[in-house]
Amino acid sequence: LEELYVFFSGHKRNDAFMEAQKSTKYKHQLKRVVCTRWNSKQAAVETTLTCFGAILSAIAYLTSEDDMDSATISGALGISARLRDFRFVLTLHILKAIFQVAGPVSRQLQGVVVDLAMAAQLVTNCREQFAFMRDSKHVDDVWQSLVQEATNFAETHEINTVIVERRKIRKRMDGEESRDEAMTGLHRMKVEVFIPVLDEICAQMNDRFCDEQAQLLQEISLFSSGNLRRRPQLQASNIRILCSTYNFDAEAVAVEYAEFRSAYKTLEGQISNTSQLANSENNNSDTIDTSVDQGRASLNNFLSPLQLLSQLTGYPHLLRVYWTLLTLPVTSCSAERALSKLRIVKNRLRSTMSDPWLKSLMILAAEKDLVDKLSNDAIIDCFAQSSNSLKQLLLFR
Repeated sequence: LEELYVFFSGHKRNDAFMEAQKSTKYKHQLKRVVCTRWNSKQAAVETTLTCFGAILSAIAYLTSEDDMDSATISGALGISARLRDFRFVLTLHILKAIFQVAGPVSRQLQGVVVDLAMAAQLVTNCREQFAFMRDSKHVDDVWQSLVQEATNFAETHEINTVIVERRKIRKRMDGEESRDEAMTGLHRMKVEVFIPVLDEICAQMNDRFCDEQAQLLQEISLFSSGNLRRRPQLQASNIRILCSTYNFDAEAVAVEYAEFRSAYKTLEGQISNTSQLANSENNNSDTIDTSVDQGRASLNNFLSPLQLLSQLTGYPHLLRVYWTLLTLPVTSCSAERALSKLRIVKNRLRSTMSDPWLKSLMILAAEKDLVDKLSNDAIIDCFAQSSNSLKQLLLFR
Protein backbone atom coordinates (compact mmCIF):
# COMPACT_ATOMS: atom_id res chain seq x y z
CA LEU A 1 0.00 0.00 0.00
CA GLU A 2 2.84 2.39 0.72
CA GLU A 3 4.46 1.50 -2.60
CA LEU A 4 1.14 2.14 -4.32
CA TYR A 5 0.98 5.60 -2.71
CA VAL A 6 4.55 6.41 -3.75
CA PHE A 7 3.92 5.25 -7.31
CA PHE A 8 0.92 7.54 -7.82
CA SER A 9 2.60 10.53 -6.15
CA GLY A 10 4.09 11.56 -9.51
CA HIS A 11 2.25 14.21 -11.49
CA LYS A 12 1.53 12.18 -14.65
CA ARG A 13 0.58 9.10 -12.66
CA ASN A 14 -1.65 11.08 -10.32
CA ASP A 15 -3.34 12.77 -13.29
CA ALA A 16 -4.10 9.33 -14.74
CA PHE A 17 -5.53 8.24 -11.37
CA MET A 18 -7.71 11.37 -11.15
CA GLU A 19 -8.89 10.89 -14.74
CA ALA A 20 -9.93 7.32 -13.89
CA GLN A 21 -12.23 8.73 -11.18
CA LYS A 22 -13.98 11.29 -13.40
CA SER A 23 -17.22 9.28 -13.38
CA THR A 24 -17.37 9.16 -9.57
CA LYS A 25 -19.00 11.81 -7.43
CA TYR A 26 -16.00 12.28 -5.12
CA LYS A 27 -12.36 11.94 -6.11
CA HIS A 28 -10.04 10.29 -3.59
CA GLN A 29 -6.32 10.45 -3.00
CA LEU A 30 -4.36 7.42 -1.86
CA LYS A 31 -3.27 7.60 1.76
CA ARG A 32 0.15 7.02 3.29
CA VAL A 33 0.78 4.03 5.53
CA VAL A 34 4.01 4.95 7.34
CA CYS A 35 2.46 7.84 9.30
CA THR A 36 2.56 7.83 13.10
CA ARG A 37 -1.22 7.86 13.39
CA TRP A 38 -3.00 4.51 13.62
CA ASN A 39 -5.93 5.86 11.60
CA SER A 40 -3.69 6.38 8.55
CA LYS A 41 -3.43 2.60 8.09
CA GLN A 42 -7.19 2.18 8.17
CA ALA A 43 -7.61 5.09 5.74
CA ALA A 44 -5.09 3.52 3.35
CA VAL A 45 -6.93 0.18 3.33
CA GLU A 46 -10.39 1.71 2.90
CA THR A 47 -9.27 4.14 0.18
CA THR A 48 -7.58 1.35 -1.76
CA LEU A 49 -10.71 -0.81 -1.64
CA THR A 50 -12.91 2.13 -2.64
CA CYS A 51 -10.69 3.18 -5.56
CA PHE A 52 -9.60 -0.32 -6.62
CA GLY A 53 -11.27 -0.10 -10.03
CA ALA A 54 -9.83 3.37 -10.66
CA ILE A 55 -6.36 2.14 -9.70
CA LEU A 56 -6.54 -0.74 -12.18
CA SER A 57 -7.83 1.59 -14.91
CA ALA A 58 -5.02 4.10 -14.27
CA ILE A 59 -2.40 1.34 -14.36
CA ALA A 60 -3.84 -0.01 -17.63
CA TYR A 61 -3.65 3.48 -19.14
CA LEU A 62 -0.06 4.02 -18.00
CA THR A 63 1.09 0.72 -19.49
CA SER A 64 -0.65 1.33 -22.82
CA GLU A 65 0.76 4.79 -23.53
CA ASP A 66 3.80 4.88 -25.82
CA ASP A 67 5.29 8.09 -24.43
CA MET A 68 5.58 6.76 -20.87
CA ASP A 69 9.04 6.20 -19.42
CA SER A 70 10.30 2.71 -18.76
CA ALA A 71 10.29 3.15 -14.97
CA THR A 72 6.58 4.01 -14.98
CA ILE A 73 5.69 1.09 -17.24
CA SER A 74 7.72 -1.49 -15.32
CA GLY A 75 6.44 -0.20 -11.97
CA ALA A 76 2.84 -0.27 -13.20
CA LEU A 77 3.19 -3.84 -14.47
CA GLY A 78 4.65 -5.01 -11.15
CA ILE A 79 1.94 -3.29 -9.10
CA SER A 80 -0.78 -4.63 -11.40
CA ALA A 81 0.45 -8.21 -10.94
CA ARG A 82 0.31 -7.87 -7.15
CA LEU A 83 -3.04 -6.10 -7.13
CA ARG A 84 -4.57 -8.92 -9.18
CA ASP A 85 -3.31 -11.54 -6.73
CA PHE A 86 -6.27 -12.90 -4.75
CA ARG A 87 -4.09 -13.19 -1.66
CA PHE A 88 -3.63 -9.41 -1.67
CA VAL A 89 -7.39 -8.85 -2.01
CA LEU A 90 -8.10 -11.30 0.82
CA THR A 91 -5.50 -9.65 3.05
CA LEU A 92 -7.12 -6.25 2.45
CA HIS A 93 -10.47 -7.61 3.61
CA ILE A 94 -8.85 -9.16 6.70
CA LEU A 95 -7.37 -5.76 7.59
CA LYS A 96 -10.70 -4.10 6.89
CA ALA A 97 -12.44 -6.46 9.35
CA ILE A 98 -9.78 -5.76 12.00
CA PHE A 99 -9.96 -1.99 11.55
CA GLN A 100 -13.76 -1.99 11.71
CA VAL A 101 -13.43 -3.12 15.33
CA ALA A 102 -10.28 -1.28 16.44
CA GLY A 103 -10.63 1.90 14.36
CA PRO A 104 -13.72 3.47 15.98
CA VAL A 105 -12.40 2.65 19.47
CA SER A 106 -9.05 4.23 18.65
CA ARG A 107 -10.65 7.42 17.34
CA GLN A 108 -12.98 7.75 20.32
CA LEU A 109 -10.17 7.22 22.81
CA GLN A 110 -8.29 10.10 21.17
CA GLY A 111 -11.19 12.48 21.74
CA VAL A 112 -11.05 15.25 24.30
CA VAL A 113 -14.46 14.48 25.86
CA VAL A 114 -13.84 10.82 26.74
CA ASP A 115 -13.34 9.99 30.41
CA LEU A 116 -12.13 6.77 31.99
CA ALA A 117 -15.63 5.37 32.36
CA MET A 118 -16.24 5.56 28.62
CA ALA A 119 -12.69 4.33 27.91
CA ALA A 120 -13.15 1.25 30.08
CA GLN A 121 -16.41 0.43 28.32
CA LEU A 122 -14.89 0.92 24.85
CA VAL A 123 -11.83 -1.22 25.60
CA THR A 124 -13.95 -3.99 27.12
CA ASN A 125 -16.24 -4.09 24.10
CA CYS A 126 -13.25 -4.16 21.75
CA ARG A 127 -11.63 -7.06 23.59
CA GLU A 128 -14.88 -8.99 23.61
CA GLN A 129 -15.33 -8.56 19.85
CA PHE A 130 -11.82 -9.80 19.07
CA ALA A 131 -12.24 -12.70 21.48
CA PHE A 132 -15.50 -13.58 19.75
CA MET A 133 -13.78 -13.56 16.34
CA ARG A 134 -10.97 -15.80 17.62
CA ASP A 135 -13.22 -18.24 19.46
CA SER A 136 -13.02 -21.73 17.98
CA LYS A 137 -16.80 -21.83 17.59
CA HIS A 138 -16.94 -18.70 15.45
CA VAL A 139 -13.53 -18.37 13.75
CA ASP A 140 -14.56 -20.60 10.83
CA ASP A 141 -17.73 -18.61 10.22
CA VAL A 142 -15.84 -15.31 10.33
CA TRP A 143 -13.23 -16.68 7.94
CA GLN A 144 -15.83 -17.95 5.48
CA SER A 145 -17.63 -14.61 5.46
CA LEU A 146 -14.34 -12.82 4.74
CA VAL A 147 -13.50 -15.25 1.93
CA GLN A 148 -16.96 -14.80 0.40
CA GLU A 149 -16.69 -11.01 0.60
CA ALA A 150 -13.21 -11.05 -0.96
CA THR A 151 -14.38 -13.45 -3.68
CA ASN A 152 -17.29 -11.21 -4.65
CA PHE A 153 -14.95 -8.22 -4.71
CA ALA A 154 -12.43 -10.06 -6.90
CA GLU A 155 -15.08 -11.26 -9.33
CA THR A 156 -16.39 -7.70 -9.67
CA HIS A 157 -12.91 -6.53 -10.73
CA GLU A 158 -12.25 -9.62 -12.91
CA ILE A 159 -9.55 -11.08 -10.67
CA ASN A 160 -8.86 -14.80 -10.62
CA THR A 161 -9.87 -16.20 -7.24
CA VAL A 162 -7.72 -19.33 -7.53
CA ILE A 163 -4.53 -19.13 -5.49
CA VAL A 164 -1.75 -20.62 -7.57
CA GLU A 165 1.33 -21.63 -5.61
CA ARG A 166 3.76 -24.49 -5.50
CA ARG A 167 3.22 -27.21 -2.96
CA LYS A 168 6.32 -27.41 -0.79
CA ILE A 169 7.14 -30.89 0.49
CA ARG A 170 9.88 -31.26 3.07
CA LYS A 171 12.36 -34.02 2.52
CA ARG A 172 11.91 -36.94 4.90
CA MET A 173 15.04 -38.02 6.74
CA ASP A 174 16.11 -41.63 7.23
CA GLY A 175 13.93 -43.38 9.78
CA GLU A 176 11.39 -40.56 9.90
CA GLU A 177 7.84 -41.92 9.89
CA SER A 178 5.80 -38.69 10.19
CA ARG A 179 4.77 -36.64 7.21
CA ASP A 180 4.06 -32.91 7.40
CA GLU A 181 0.86 -31.69 5.84
CA ALA A 182 1.53 -29.25 3.00
CA MET A 183 -0.86 -26.32 3.27
CA THR A 184 -1.84 -24.43 0.14
CA GLY A 185 -4.46 -21.95 -1.00
CA LEU A 186 -7.08 -20.60 1.37
CA HIS A 187 -6.20 -23.05 4.14
CA ARG A 188 -2.66 -21.70 4.23
CA MET A 189 -3.95 -18.08 4.32
CA LYS A 190 -6.20 -18.97 7.23
CA VAL A 191 -3.52 -20.78 9.26
CA GLU A 192 -0.58 -18.45 8.53
CA VAL A 193 -2.30 -15.05 8.20
CA PHE A 194 -5.80 -14.77 9.64
CA ILE A 195 -5.47 -16.76 12.85
CA PRO A 196 -1.97 -15.38 13.76
CA VAL A 197 -3.31 -11.84 13.26
CA LEU A 198 -6.18 -12.47 15.67
CA ASP A 199 -3.84 -14.16 18.16
CA GLU A 200 -1.45 -11.21 18.04
CA ILE A 201 -4.26 -8.70 18.54
CA CYS A 202 -5.70 -10.59 21.50
CA ALA A 203 -2.22 -10.93 23.03
CA GLN A 204 -1.50 -7.22 22.56
CA MET A 205 -4.83 -6.27 24.11
CA ASN A 206 -4.14 -8.49 27.12
CA ASP A 207 -0.61 -7.08 27.40
CA ARG A 208 -1.64 -3.43 27.17
CA PHE A 209 -4.61 -3.94 29.49
CA CYS A 210 -3.29 -6.49 31.96
CA ASP A 211 -5.33 -7.97 34.80
CA GLU A 212 -4.28 -5.28 37.30
CA GLN A 213 -5.08 -2.45 34.89
CA ALA A 214 -8.33 -4.12 33.93
CA GLN A 215 -9.24 -4.45 37.60
CA LEU A 216 -8.45 -0.76 38.17
CA LEU A 217 -10.57 0.24 35.16
CA GLN A 218 -13.35 -1.97 36.43
CA GLU A 219 -13.29 -0.29 39.84
CA ILE A 220 -13.23 3.13 38.17
CA SER A 221 -16.25 2.23 36.05
CA LEU A 222 -18.26 1.53 39.24
CA PHE A 223 -18.61 5.30 39.66
CA SER A 224 -20.06 5.86 36.18
CA SER A 225 -23.58 7.12 35.71
CA GLY A 226 -24.74 3.76 34.38
CA ASN A 227 -23.57 1.85 37.46
CA LEU A 228 -25.16 4.44 39.72
CA ARG A 229 -28.50 3.57 38.13
CA ARG A 230 -28.04 -0.21 38.14
CA ARG A 231 -25.68 -1.25 40.95
CA PRO A 232 -27.53 -2.04 44.22
CA GLN A 233 -24.60 -1.49 46.61
CA LEU A 234 -20.85 -0.94 46.84
CA GLN A 235 -18.50 -2.53 49.35
CA ALA A 236 -15.13 -1.13 50.40
CA SER A 237 -13.46 -4.29 49.09
CA ASN A 238 -14.82 -3.55 45.60
CA ILE A 239 -12.69 -0.38 45.30
CA ARG A 240 -9.56 -1.53 47.11
CA ILE A 241 -7.07 -0.91 44.25
CA LEU A 242 -8.56 2.50 43.35
CA CYS A 243 -8.49 3.77 46.92
CA SER A 244 -4.97 2.52 47.60
CA THR A 245 -3.71 4.07 44.34
CA TYR A 246 -5.13 7.56 44.94
CA ASN A 247 -5.20 7.52 48.77
CA PHE A 248 -8.97 7.49 49.29
CA ASP A 249 -10.82 6.29 52.38
CA ALA A 250 -12.58 3.19 51.02
CA GLU A 251 -15.04 2.87 53.91
CA ALA A 252 -16.13 6.51 53.74
CA VAL A 253 -16.42 6.41 49.95
CA ALA A 254 -18.59 3.26 50.08
CA VAL A 255 -20.93 4.83 52.67
CA GLU A 256 -21.31 8.06 50.67
CA TYR A 257 -21.77 6.07 47.46
CA ALA A 258 -24.74 4.18 48.94
CA GLU A 259 -26.37 7.41 50.12
CA PHE A 260 -25.72 9.30 46.89
CA ARG A 261 -27.01 6.48 44.66
CA SER A 262 -30.62 6.92 45.75
CA ALA A 263 -30.34 10.70 45.62
CA TYR A 264 -28.84 10.50 42.11
CA LYS A 265 -31.77 8.47 40.78
CA THR A 266 -34.27 10.94 42.22
CA LEU A 267 -32.48 14.10 41.11
CA GLU A 268 -31.72 12.70 37.67
CA GLY A 269 -35.41 11.95 37.18
CA GLN A 270 -36.33 15.50 38.21
CA ILE A 271 -33.79 16.97 35.80
CA SER A 272 -35.09 14.71 33.04
CA ASN A 273 -38.67 15.87 33.67
CA THR A 274 -37.53 19.50 33.72
CA SER A 275 -35.75 19.00 30.40
CA GLN A 276 -38.84 17.45 28.83
CA LEU A 277 -40.91 20.41 30.03
CA ALA A 278 -38.36 22.79 28.53
CA ASN A 279 -38.56 20.88 25.26
CA SER A 280 -42.33 21.33 25.14
CA GLU A 281 -42.06 25.07 25.82
CA ASN A 282 -39.10 25.89 23.60
CA ASN A 283 -39.05 24.86 19.95
CA ASN A 284 -35.86 26.63 18.96
CA SER A 285 -32.18 25.91 19.54
CA ASP A 286 -32.76 25.29 23.25
CA THR A 287 -34.62 22.09 22.35
CA ILE A 288 -31.64 20.83 20.42
CA ASP A 289 -29.24 21.63 23.24
CA THR A 290 -31.45 19.84 25.78
CA SER A 291 -31.74 16.73 23.62
CA VAL A 292 -27.98 16.66 23.24
CA ASP A 293 -27.58 16.90 27.02
CA GLN A 294 -30.00 14.01 27.46
CA GLY A 295 -28.01 11.94 24.97
CA ARG A 296 -24.82 12.61 26.88
CA ALA A 297 -26.48 11.77 30.20
CA SER A 298 -27.53 8.37 28.85
CA LEU A 299 -23.87 7.41 28.30
CA ASN A 300 -21.59 6.04 31.00
CA ASN A 301 -19.65 9.05 32.24
CA PHE A 302 -18.52 10.89 35.36
CA LEU A 303 -19.68 14.38 34.40
CA SER A 304 -23.41 14.04 35.11
CA PRO A 305 -22.88 12.57 38.63
CA LEU A 306 -20.35 15.30 39.42
CA GLN A 307 -22.75 18.03 38.27
CA LEU A 308 -25.36 16.77 40.72
CA LEU A 309 -22.82 16.05 43.43
CA SER A 310 -21.42 19.59 43.30
CA GLN A 311 -24.88 20.94 44.20
CA LEU A 312 -25.15 18.76 47.30
CA THR A 313 -23.35 18.72 50.64
CA GLY A 314 -22.30 15.84 52.84
CA TYR A 315 -20.28 13.90 50.26
CA PRO A 316 -16.69 15.22 50.60
CA HIS A 317 -14.94 11.89 49.95
CA LEU A 318 -17.11 10.99 46.97
CA LEU A 319 -16.68 14.48 45.51
CA ARG A 320 -12.90 14.08 45.73
CA VAL A 321 -13.15 10.76 43.90
CA TYR A 322 -15.08 12.29 41.00
CA TRP A 323 -12.70 15.24 40.80
CA THR A 324 -9.80 12.83 40.47
CA LEU A 325 -11.48 10.58 37.92
CA LEU A 326 -12.44 13.50 35.68
CA THR A 327 -8.95 14.99 35.70
CA LEU A 328 -7.18 11.74 34.82
CA PRO A 329 -6.29 11.77 31.10
CA VAL A 330 -7.33 8.78 29.02
CA THR A 331 -4.54 9.15 26.43
CA SER A 332 -1.61 11.47 25.72
CA CYS A 333 -2.92 12.46 22.28
CA SER A 334 -3.40 16.12 23.21
CA ALA A 335 0.23 16.46 24.30
CA GLU A 336 1.44 14.60 21.22
CA ARG A 337 -0.60 16.84 18.94
CA ALA A 338 0.99 19.90 20.56
CA LEU A 339 4.48 18.50 19.99
CA SER A 340 3.67 17.70 16.37
CA LYS A 341 2.60 21.34 15.92
CA LEU A 342 5.99 22.53 17.19
CA ARG A 343 7.77 21.36 14.04
CA ILE A 344 5.25 23.23 11.89
CA VAL A 345 5.38 26.46 13.90
CA LYS A 346 9.14 26.67 14.44
CA ASN A 347 10.71 25.78 11.11
CA ARG A 348 14.05 26.82 9.65
CA LEU A 349 12.65 30.21 8.59
CA ARG A 350 11.66 31.02 12.19
CA SER A 351 14.81 29.86 13.96
CA THR A 352 15.31 33.20 15.76
CA MET A 353 11.83 33.27 17.26
CA SER A 354 11.64 34.40 20.89
CA ASP A 355 9.99 32.29 23.59
CA PRO A 356 6.92 34.54 24.15
CA TRP A 357 6.17 34.61 20.43
CA LEU A 358 6.66 30.84 20.13
CA LYS A 359 4.42 30.22 23.15
CA SER A 360 1.64 32.37 21.67
CA LEU A 361 1.82 30.69 18.26
CA MET A 362 1.80 27.24 19.86
CA ILE A 363 -1.38 28.09 21.79
CA LEU A 364 -3.04 29.33 18.61
CA ALA A 365 -2.03 26.19 16.70
CA ALA A 366 -2.92 23.70 19.44
CA GLU A 367 -6.25 25.30 20.41
CA LYS A 368 -7.52 25.88 16.90
CA ASP A 369 -11.09 24.90 17.80
CA LEU A 370 -11.23 27.77 20.32
CA VAL A 371 -9.57 30.24 18.00
CA ASP A 372 -12.13 29.56 15.27
CA LYS A 373 -14.86 30.81 17.60
CA LEU A 374 -13.23 34.25 17.86
CA SER A 375 -14.19 36.92 15.38
CA ASN A 376 -11.64 39.10 13.62
CA ASP A 377 -13.20 42.27 15.02
CA ALA A 378 -12.82 41.01 18.60
CA ILE A 379 -9.15 40.18 17.99
CA ILE A 380 -8.49 43.61 16.46
CA ASP A 381 -10.22 45.40 19.33
CA CYS A 382 -8.22 43.45 21.91
CA PHE A 383 -4.96 44.17 20.06
CA ALA A 384 -5.82 47.87 19.77
CA GLN A 385 -6.19 48.18 23.54
CA SER A 386 -2.51 47.34 24.06
CA SER A 387 -1.31 50.91 23.29
CA ASN A 388 -2.66 54.40 22.61
CA SER A 389 -1.14 54.59 19.12
CA LEU A 390 -2.76 51.31 18.08
CA LYS A 391 -6.03 52.48 19.55
CA GLN A 392 -5.95 55.60 17.35
CA LEU A 393 -5.02 53.65 14.24
CA LEU A 394 -7.32 50.66 14.58
CA LEU A 395 -10.38 51.90 16.41
CA PHE A 396 -12.77 54.24 14.68
CA ARG A 397 -14.61 56.74 16.78
